[in-house]
Amino acid sequence: MLAFEQSKPSLFRLFAYGTLRRGFRLHKELTRLGVRWVGTGTIRGELYDLGPYPGARPSSNEMSQITGELYHVENPELAWPALDQLEGYNFESSRTSQFVRTLATVTLDGGKSVAAHVYWLNRQPVSSRVIPSGDYANRLPA
Repeated sequence: MLAFEQSKPSLFRLFAYGTLRRGFRLHKELTRLGVRWVGTGTIRGELYDLGPYPGARPSSNEMSQITGELYHVENPELAWPALDQLEGYNFESSRTSQFVRTLATVTLDGGKSVAAHVYWLNRQPVSSRVIPSGDYANRLPA
């Protein structure tokens, strides 16, 4: 592990809850960028069905969990700008971005908690349906 990574390990972590996950249409972008799968886990929030992709909003409700995958970002200087563009996040003008990238606590399936970057919806969706399971892979209505 690099000295910089020891001091800022969250810089090298991404939590994906939607189309970047394995088996979904944008996962190939993670592969192209050399981003490596670490495991599965959850974050606290609500997941919305936006049609062709989901969006997540943080929640203070402990029962609101979003299922996803944790990834290790091998080359953050290359990966973050590419992923930011893919996710519609402009760090210089985050107010106009559809998504913003911030840190969240990920609880891995084994119980360990780590900080990772998450792309959150910048605004509360007006007419989108909540995915009750919190899992985009299981987004069908209950």
